Amino acid sequence: MLQQQLKSLDSTNNQENLIREIATPLFSDIEYNTTNIYDSIVYKTSSVLKNHPNLEGTDQLLFFFAVAIGSRDPDTGDHCERLVKMGSEFGKYLQLSPVEIRDITWGAYLHDIGKIATPDTVLLKKEKLTPDEWEIMKQHVVIGERICQPLASTKGVLPIIRNHHERWDGSGYPDGLKGNEIPYIVQVFQIIDIYDALISTRPYKKGLTSELAISLMWKETNTGWRNPELMEKFTEFILQSDNFRTKY
Repeated sequence: MLQQQLKSLDSTNNQENLIREIATPLFSDIEYNTTNIYDSIVYKTSSVLKNHPNLEGTDQLLFFFAVAIGSRDPDTGDHCERLVKMGSEFGKYLQLSPVEIRDITWGAYLHDIGKIATPDTVLLKKEKLTPDEWEIMKQHVVIGERICQPLASTKGVLPIIRNHHERWDGSGYPDGLKGNEIPYIVQVFQIIDIYDALISTRPYKKGLTSELAISLMWKETNTGWRNPELMEKFTEFILQSDNFRTKY
């Protein structure tokens, strides 16, 4: 895991705490309505790396990004950690390559990094978003891709960042990809992302049991939103798992 890798790099300097300390307030003064939001994020990140050269490793930078988004939405951090574990185990179950599993686990941290540019009034709103707010929210996938493009090590993660809201029938966003036009690791990531969201308890909802979550996901699959063959494999995986089933 990224956090474990971070600790192994220099445990005496407590790198994780350092990153949390500088990442938490980093984006608090960004003007979210400006058209230069991307440049502002890049500038701030560059400034931090200049002042903290010991954060220049890719793993540190990725975790830095993850903490920055988690500092704005408290639900994100635990969700990402659970996706890392589930993505690794489901990836092994599907016999994906080590590189594909790595991309899925990194995607767990980075898939919503573009939400750094989403105003709190939209990101943290509990009520239904207005059409204009929904358009703002949907931009996070494109912004996230732009943020991570300069990092060569995230090349395999970019499809997850950009396309994790696509649907099997082509009704998703941002590109309207259909069927296997959606990269396979994106399809895998979508399923674990949705499942964890359904079983998780949040301030505004109670988590579903695994049985109810799988049932709802099958309804969406039959509507045309998911790959039915992959959904069948995921159902088998959850039924065989003691770590990812919930009964409350």
